[in-house]
Amino acid sequence: ERAARELRVLAEEGDALRQDLAKAGESRTEAARLAAQRQAETATVERTLSELEAALDAARSARLAASETDAAARNARDVLAERSRALADASTASEERARDAARRVADLADALVEVGNQRAQALAAGEAARKAQAEAAIAAAEADRRRAGTDEAATSRREVRVASETRASAAREALDAVRRTRFEAELSLERHKADQDHLLEQCRTEFGCLPDELPALEKTEEEAALAPEAFETAISEDVVARSLALERLGPVNHAALEEYEVESKRLQELSAQKADLDASLAQILETIRTINATSSERFQEAFAAINFSFGQVFQRLFHGGTASMHLLDEGDPLDSGLEIMAQPPGKRNQTIGLLSGGEKALTAIALLVAIFKYKPSPFCILDEVDAPLDEANIDRFTSLLVELSEETQFVLITHNKRTMETAQALYGVTQEEPGVSKLVSVRFD
Repeated sequence: ERAARELRVLAEEGDALRQDLAKAGESRTEAARLAAQRQAETATVERTLSELEAALDAARSARLAASETDAAARNARDVLAERSRALADASTASEERARDAARRVADLADALVEVGNQRAQALAAGEAARKAQAEAAIAAAEADRRRAGTDEAATSRREVRVASETRASAAREALDAVRRTRFEAELSLERHKADQDHLLEQCRTEFGCLPDELPALEKTEEEAALAPEAFETAISEDVVARSLALERLGPVNHAALEEYEVESKRLQELSAQKADLDASLAQILETIRTINATSSERFQEAFAAINFSFGQVFQRLFHGGTASMHLLDEGDPLDSGLEIMAQPPGKRNQTIGLLSGGEKALTAIALLVAIFKYKPSPFCILDEVDAPLDEANIDRFTSLLVELSEETQFVLITHNKRTMETAQALYGVTQEEPGVSKLVSVRFD
């Protein structure tokens, strides 16, 4: 079985080596295909770099436009601030004039009160007083008119101030929008720059050179007939498909040729070893078959002789009855189980497990004696085998031992006196003093 397992292991290793050789050939083919794919990918990278440069130029133009817009917004904000300051100064001057007119109106009101008080005294100067009163009325009307004009001017200034604040708010919003546009343009520029750096690094890592050093992309007739957008789409799809195929393939083994040579030598050595093992296995199997045939033949002879002696000894010990052994699988005697059938006198035939203790002991002794008769042994040790026997059966047992002692020396451990009487030498252990054991031996002449 061990040789068969080793053969199976060697066969599996040979299959694995053949698979490795096939994979090495496929790796070489795939390496050639990947070289062609790399050229197509370099063309794609070069085209991507050109697009990034164009995007970079557009971003720079946008940045310049944003700078010009920002300068114009700053100028507009300065003009609006100057106008706001002028409007504030005008509003302050108008408020001063309104306060001056109010003071004058108050003065005129005081003058009218004084004129009323002096009217009784100025009756003599009536004409002058009427003229003064007319002039005061004209001055009051003029003051009212000026006051109304001042209110209209203040209202107009407030409207102008609100309009200026509205324009300033709109200018601030426009400035914020310009700033956001400028920030987005700068962010897009930085993003494109980072993408460009990443593509440069990827090109350097994968191809070992810069994009400018890559070979130019050569188009086939079918690719040249396609539109630029369709060609770019086809190239992109081909690049994705090839990238996925490359990922599924795994890393390329550049040492496949050397490994192929090493594994080829190992395969030859293992094949030679396998041939030797096959020959050895055939020889071992033939030897096993010869041994099994010889063992089976000898076992059958020994089994028949022991079975015959077992029946005779059983009849002698039981003074009758029958006993025999049967193979459970006669077709395979070497691996077959054994069944002992015993029929003491006056009982029906049954297995040994259904006998009493004494009957079991006598049956076992009969089998042991049958084996000794077929192939005697110089020594035999029996330990308390006579314990379950009665006196009559002990006599039969001891007489059988005396008969067998001519060829075999028996060492019997027992406590039965009748068994001790048949011994030629007796060894015992006694304690004359408590705790002190003493060995005593007696030999009978």
